Formats: sequence, structure tokens, C-alpha cells
Amino acid sequence: MFRLGVFKPDEKAAWELFEKASKKFIETKRVKLLLVADSCCNAIINSAMALLMKLGIKTTPEKIYGEIVRNLVDRRILDREMAEWVEEIRRLRKSVERGEIRELTGEEIDLWINRADTFISKDS
Repeated sequence: MFRLGVFKPDEKAAWELFEKASKKFIETKRVKLLLVADSCCNAIINSAMALLMKLGIKTTPEKIYGEIVRNLVDRRILDREMAEWVEEIRRLRKSVERGEIRELTGEEIDLWINRADTFISKDS
């Protein structure tokens, strides 16, 4: 329509386009952050829950840290550092979901991806 001359470029149209672009960019950053947090959280939590299920223990994501400590760390099946990752990633996911955390550095993203990979590999 612009090329046909139906719409004439003006300052208002330019600002509307700029505003759309800004909103889309912010949305993209938020979706990326949520995707990383959600994927790493699901990988770690689901892997931990599967390990607990193998031991006959049923739990919820909210209670998983305590169950891991009681049933895996105390029995020396899993080290405490990895148990802490479970609680940290759960809190990170919630903070991202609530909008309390709006950005992670590439280094932080890589850290959680590596932790999820390590956790899953340990569980297998």
C-alpha cells in the first residue's frame, strides 16, 4: 500500500513502526530467557524426579530439593552441589516467570546448559 501511494510516510507512522520494533525486540529477549530457564529447569527437575521415582519416591517440584537431600545426598548417591542446582534452577525459573530477572549473560546461560547436561549425564 505504501508503494502504491495509499499510505504516505509521516512522523506518526515512523514512531508507530519504531514502537512496534522495540516491543517485538523486548518480547524476543523475554521469550529467549524464559525458554532457556524453562528448558534447563525441566531437564534438571525431570531428571531428578525420574531418579527419585526409580527409588519409589513420589514428589512435586516444590518439594523435590528436600527429597533429594534426604534420599540422594544423605545416601551419597548425589553430591550436595548438584542438589543445590535443583533448587537454584527452580528459583531462577520462577524469578524469570515473575519478571524479577530480565536478563542472563551468555556465560550464565552456558553455565545452566552445562549444569543441565552434567545433571542428566549423572542421572543416566
